[in-house]
This record gives sequence, structure tokens and C-alpha cells, in this order.
Amino acid sequence: MVCRVLGTRHPFTADILVSLGHCHHQSGDLETALDHHHQALVIYWEVLGERHPSTLGSFEYAATILIRLNRRSEAYDLIAPYLKGDLPRQLKGLARELQRKPLRPGFRPPSSRSRRKGKKR
Repeated sequence: MVCRVLGTRHPFTADILVSLGHCHHQSGDLETALDHHHQALVIYWEVLGERHPSTLGSFEYAATILIRLNRRSEAYDLIAPYLKGDLPRQLKGLARELQRKPLRPGFRPPSSRSRRKGKKR
């Protein structure tokens, strides 16, 4: 209904696709969620531009789902153009996540409580 009234390239149509993506993400259907977020990303990019907060949010949603699907290289490729130069605030945490090396299986970081104050190691 919304597409018939507003068209397939309207920001509100993209907003609905984002909402559908969130619903599928919460239900565990990550592939469908990724598809909805990608469609929204394309609309936002074409209509609002690459630096608009809605566009950047869609990049973040899509990359986060790709990470959950163990497709880190695709997530990295998605935001790679933003890693050079001034990185938008919305993507800084995601960039840190993608650049971090994966931990070894069974690795547990040391607890900050295990160190005694005042003693050097």
C-alpha cells in the first residue's frame, strides 16, 4: 500500500523496510533482515545522500547483520569507503569491531579484579 501511494524510492518506504528488517532480525531470520536493510540502504543513498544519518544507520544495521552471519569481510567491504578520512560517528564503533582480531576459542580476558592495586608485574 505504501509503495503504491509514495513510491518505491521514498524515505518513508525505506523507514518501513528498516522496521521490517528489525522485526526479522529479532525473530532470527537474518537473511531476510539483511535484504530489507539493503533495500532501505539503496533508497536512502539515492534520495538522502551517503552522509545522511538514515543512510549511515542502514550501513550499520546491514554490517551488523553480516557480522552475525559470520560474513565479516562483506561487512568490512560495506563500510570500507568510510574507513578512510573522517569517519561518521555512527560507524566508528562498527569500524573498531571489524578491525579487531577475532579472539581465540576459549580465550577469556583477565579480570580487572584479579590484579592487586599497587603491585607491578
